[in-house]
Amino acid sequence: VQGSLADVIRNKNFPIQGAVYKGDSLDLIPATPALSNVERELVGQTNSELRLSRRLQELQNQYEVFILDCPPTFGPLMN
Repeated sequence: VQGSLADVIRNKNFPIQGAVYKGDSLDLIPATPALSNVERELVGQTNSELRLSRRLQELQNQYEVFILDCPPTFGPLMN
């Protein structure tokens, strides 16, 4: 794994496949402490709340279900 969820959200040119950890029966994109900074960085940017959704669309043909483990906040990333 070359990146994390923070990299995927921050950088639209970061290859999302580079952040996917392929497990035996579960694939995941890991979060790191850097994700806590992403929300602050995106404040005031147009459509920033759609970044994760748009990036996950790149994987929609490979998976039937996405499960998001969200932090206990109602900030812009969770809209």
